[in-house]
Amino acid sequence: PVRTFRSCSGLLDIFISGYMYVTPCNITFKKNNDGTTFVKTEPGYEDFVGSRQPMQSFPTPIGCDDYHFHWYPNWAPSVPDGYSVMYIHPINRFDLPFLTVAGIIDSDKYTMPGLMPFFLKEGFSGLIPKGTPYAQIIPIKREDWTSEHIYYTNQEMYDRHVATTDKYRVAYGGIYKQKTWEKKNYE
Repeated sequence: PVRTFRSCSGLLDIFISGYMYVTPCNITFKKNNDGTTFVKTEPGYEDFVGSRQPMQSFPTPIGCDDYHFHWYPNWAPSVPDGYSVMYIHPINRFDLPFLTVAGIIDSDKYTMPGLMPFFLKEGFSGLIPKGTPYAQIIPIKREDWTSEHIYYTNQEMYDRHVATTDKYRVAYGGIYKQKTWEKKNYE
């Protein structure tokens, strides 16, 4: 049995992968009488978040308002040659009242911060406190990949399943973490 998410190496890895952008100040969103949303930041951070027109042909995520906003961080990562940076909504943070749009930037060549679009969840009005993670940053190595399709018979698939189950599904658990998993480090 998996007691907590900390017992599952795959889930724990995704939570600790990369780095986090966090809000540098408290941010308040309020609905105006005309139905639009007004955003207010603490003094000195007025440029950190702003409203933005919807991107043409980009669908609004289900459960989010059509009109959206952008983050404007004051720093961007610089990575070694051959690496890019994937910017994504903080993984498995379903509790956040917004959804940051994902993108990949070749940050070995371009290290300027840019506007990061995000959508507010429908009906959200309230405070996003200072220190709230708003984007996860994961360096990735650029490599060419070629996929190979291997088709297994139902019996071959069953045999592979049984072999994996016999190896990793034991009563006391933890075999994957003990024998296969490698700790990732982001300092």
